[in-house]
Amino acid sequence: MKSRFNYKVPIVIASFILIAVLLIVTMQIDKAHRYEGPELEVKQSTPTLELKPVDGEVFLVNPVIAEWMNSDESAISMYNSFREAGRIDNPDPFTVAYSLKGLPYDVKVESQYVEVSENKDFSNAIKVSVDTKKRFAEIYNLYTNTTYYCRVTVNLSNGETLTAQGEYKTAVSPRLILVDGIRNVRDVGGYVNYEGKTIKQGMVYRGTELDGAISKKYTLTDAGVNTMVNELGIKTEIDLRGSEVTDVKHYLGEDTEHTYHSFLAYMDLFTEHGMNKTREIFQILAQPESYPVYFHCTYGADRTGTLAYLIQGILGLSEEQLHDEWELSVFFAGGAFDEDMAKFEAAIMEYRGDTIQEKIENFILDTGVTYEEIESIRNILLSE
Repeated sequence: MKSRFNYKVPIVIASFILIAVLLIVTMQIDKAHRYEGPELEVKQSTPTLELKPVDGEVFLVNPVIAEWMNSDESAISMYNSFREAGRIDNPDPFTVAYSLKGLPYDVKVESQYVEVSENKDFSNAIKVSVDTKKRFAEIYNLYTNTTYYCRVTVNLSNGETLTAQGEYKTAVSPRLILVDGIRNVRDVGGYVNYEGKTIKQGMVYRGTELDGAISKKYTLTDAGVNTMVNELGIKTEIDLRGSEVTDVKHYLGEDTEHTYHSFLAYMDLFTEHGMNKTREIFQILAQPESYPVYFHCTYGADRTGTLAYLIQGILGLSEEQLHDEWELSVFFAGGAFDEDMAKFEAAIMEYRGDTIQEKIENFILDTGVTYEEIESIRNILLSE
């Protein structure tokens, strides 16, 4: 017996219902697309550039030397305790760090640079380009005990330029110098004498040999030549080495005067030869056109240290300051010069005068240097 129920009817009804639902959904989607109200605002982040703050003054020396400056420990003791940590005689950089926040995902850093100047208007600024992936710049060989103004500029791919400025003070310390290829380089200036006058920075430098004639470890690279000539502006190289040098190479170019002197150290300085060489060098230092000056022996310690002692002595540094400056070479060479230094100082003390400055001055006068030449050196190198 055939069923009277027609299965096709519910299927047709279900099909109509499904079509109706699809039509309603389509209409709603179309209505949403045809929305004519106010445009929805898409929020965009605004990029900001900020210099990271520095806590206190900026030291430009290794922390070991900074600690030694304020302790009673000898340089050789500090050197022996920390030499495994690496090179202590290298200066620390002046680091300008900054943050760049809120940069949209589709905007890139095209270029960026840091400017550092002693002047608020950024005249004569040092300008350093920064890799687009970094947010800091390391700058070497700035003056100590000096206020610097810093400005960071970031150029974005959307044409926008961001800038941020700050002010920093470098701490009182020896001014160590980074020159690629050589070692133990530092500024003779930066110290304050007994009259409250400061030895100018950027005028007289000391260090190792430049040409690797005795030790190939101390040979200027192209980058080192650029630092000496274009950054430090060396006009005169005073070479203190003797007959041990057979092949002298002049790396600093024709615009730098190279003077050769077989200078002596310690007690040998009181011989006729030693006094003649002292006279030659101080007569060069009495000429304003000689500056900036770089003087050196092989390692920048003994002969170089003796000459630095005499220069800084006539400029009015105390015995303690003179000995501290001498000891800085220990952080490079690792050897104490106390015995030779004690004999040298004792011999200087035999000269007439009430102060160490007067005694050194009278020794230099005995070499044939005139009082007018000594006064010329003081006028050139001392500031109020």
